[in-house]
Amino acid sequence: MSERYFENREFTSLQLTDETIKYFEFIDCTFIDCTVEKCTLTKCRFSECTFVNCHITDLKFDGTEANYLAFENCVLSGVNWGLLTSSGGFSEPVNKLISCNLKYNFFTDINLKKFLFKGNDITYTTFADCNLSESNFEGCNLTDTEFFRCDIQKADFRKATGYKIDVITCNIKKAKFSAPEVYNLLASLDIKIE
Repeated sequence: MSERYFENREFTSLQLTDETIKYFEFIDCTFIDCTVEKCTLTKCRFSECTFVNCHITDLKFDGTEANYLAFENCVLSGVNWGLLTSSGGFSEPVNKLISCNLKYNFFTDINLKKFLFKGNDITYTTFADCNLSESNFEGCNLTDTEFFRCDIQKADFRKATGYKIDVITCNIKKAKFSAPEVYNLLASLDIKIE
């Protein structure tokens, strides 16, 4: 790719491994069946792009920003979403996840209010200092996914499994849970139940 600016373009079956990608801008682009592994993205910008059936693993970011990205049937591993916030802080890096598998991801200081996580596997992931109020995690596999200092007021965790919510630091007022998983909320209180 010798160009640096792409708008309304479709990229299919890109395979990038251990590469450094610098100074590229993608606006309203679609990526289909692409694999990006162990790459470094430096001073790049992704705005309102869609990723379908993509594998994105262990990326490093240096001055890269993302705004309103959508992912469908993607595998996203080792992504630190907090490093992709826009310079003005007016938009969030991701606005849609549909049937995705997220593993070892980090969401820090991101506004995901009313976000629809339902239908995704989100395992070994950390949410810290995020606004997740009124978000929907219903039925999600959240194995070893941890929540710290998050606002999860009115969030829906019914039939979700495996989550670890720090009830001391998170605001869980009026959040919805179902048994028996709701008992996991007691783990952070370090109490014994007989």
